[in-house]
Amino acid sequence: MTRGPRRAAPSVHPWAEGGFGLGAEAYERGRPGYAVAAVDFLAARFELAPGCLVIDLGAGTGKLSELLAATGAHVVAVEPVSAMRALIPIGIEAVEGTAEAIPCGDNTADAVTCAQSFHWFQPGAALAEIHRVLRPEGGLAILANVRDEADPLQRAFLGVLDRYRAHPNLEAGSDPPDVLAGDSRFASPELHRFPHVHRLDADAFVAQAASESSIALLDDIARANALRDFRALVADAGEIELHYSTEVFSTRRGARDQKSHAS
Repeated sequence: MTRGPRRAAPSVHPWAEGGFGLGAEAYERGRPGYAVAAVDFLAARFELAPGCLVIDLGAGTGKLSELLAATGAHVVAVEPVSAMRALIPIGIEAVEGTAEAIPCGDNTADAVTCAQSFHWFQPGAALAEIHRVLRPEGGLAILANVRDEADPLQRAFLGVLDRYRAHPNLEAGSDPPDVLAGDSRFASPELHRFPHVHRLDADAFVAQAASESSIALLDDIARANALRDFRALVADAGEIELHYSTEVFSTRRGARDQKSHAS
């Protein structure tokens, strides 16, 4: 990988640094990966293969990075929280950095991905950096696992989460189409949805709750009460299925009036 000059990184959002620093192991144990069909879509759309470079921003513990690496592309997992970065699988290049100061050279990436992380970014600065590191016509994909609220257990999970949150949900204020709509450096984004089922046991379900930054940042008593209530949702469960939709917003570096690439 071609590294750019060291760039002054903005401070990491304190909720992310504190919450994910405390909840990294729970994140790895309890959080879902991403729909295989979504990764297959990205591999085809961006022609990922050996010789390609993909930068995975806000990579967490490498859940998407690992799937992307299976395409043969070289994946650079950029993650600012050291506890999360330490859990990225061996064999994936894990580097310290942020979306606002990507530690890679200009015009080096064939694709950039942001999975379950875009809402933590400063969008203007992040898109400027993404544009800088992408090659002309390089791809950008913003992914999120969206809970299926037709699933009773997902609704119950969200109900407990809303009762205990240490901080508000940031996702509503960083909708990718709204952010990208005002940036003429990228083609109009396309949205694709892929059904996804996460199978886990009760302990992993509670770990997923513990990995939420708004739960990890609670004081000890409040966090214990919250995790007790999450466990009560699955007290008699064996294998649990949580239903999601993996949403993928994909676009390319290029003028807004360019012909959109078909999927």
